[in-house]
Amino acid sequence: MKLKKAVSISLIVSSAILALILLIGLLVPASFLNKIGRKTKPDTQIETIVDGKKVVETVNPATGEKTVTTTDPTTGQTTVTTTNPTTGQTTTQAVTNGQTSASQPTNTPTTGGTSNTGGTSATPAPVVTISVSPSSITSGSSATLGWSATNSPTSCSASNGWSGTKAASGTASVNPTSSATYTLSCSNSGGSNSKSATLTVNAPAATCGQPGGTCHLSDIQGHSSSGDCRSAINSTGGGLAAYSISSSFLSLHNPKKSITSLLCGNVYSSNLRNKTGDHSNGSTLGGGNYATWMNNLYLGPYN
Repeated sequence: MKLKKAVSISLIVSSAILALILLIGLLVPASFLNKIGRKTKPDTQIETIVDGKKVVETVNPATGEKTVTTTDPTTGQTTVTTTNPTTGQTTTQAVTNGQTSASQPTNTPTTGGTSNTGGTSATPAPVVTISVSPSSITSGSSATLGWSATNSPTSCSASNGWSGTKAASGTASVNPTSSATYTLSCSNSGGSNSKSATLTVNAPAATCGQPGGTCHLSDIQGHSSSGDCRSAINSTGGGLAAYSISSSFLSLHNPKKSITSLLCGNVYSSNLRNKTGDHSNGSTLGGGNYATWMNNLYLGPYN
């Protein structure tokens, strides 16, 4: 009899407990139960000391979000860096004297480029170099132009002393008749850059027979006939000068042709005289003034 009574009491108590559990389930919000459940899953936390600073790494097991808190014991400043496991985006906040700064995005892993602030890929603009060698030439000569551009330019173009589309690097022979500047401009997705090089072109030195030119022995030799006669002559006592002597002058001055071999192709250091033996400016030669004749035959100073 007592056993049956004890069993009955036990069944009544069990039923009462079960009813109480069901009542709690109906009355307590599910969100509250979820919070209780999450509290049973504490964040994973690792604490280390790096360069004298306290570093605490925390991983939220529910979201996978990683938080790194770095505290400098010297300054009291704390930096909190949070990483989103889905996007890889990280944000950093600095906490000083209880004040939190605005979140600042930091480098985000990207594919096929160099990361920069904000997580976007940046390509540096081309670096252009151009030079010309030699940098100075005489008109009629040539020089070599060389150029290159780094950071994979998508286009390069020439302007000023040259033109057209150019490769990222190369050389070219140039021979302008006057001074010229060569400019190369290159660009890519990161921007553009240009550089220039200048080639100076000098006029050729005046030669024998040209204004400002000087005659030398090589300009006299080889011109040794009456039809092609050159000579360096001390003609009027004023020093040696180079002359291209015409056949008419030779026939008037030297009817017997005896002096032709002495003059033509040679340096004749004696004074040249007219057929009367006079070499003064007032003398006449074939009906003309002697000095006028010599001026018409003059090539230039002799050295």
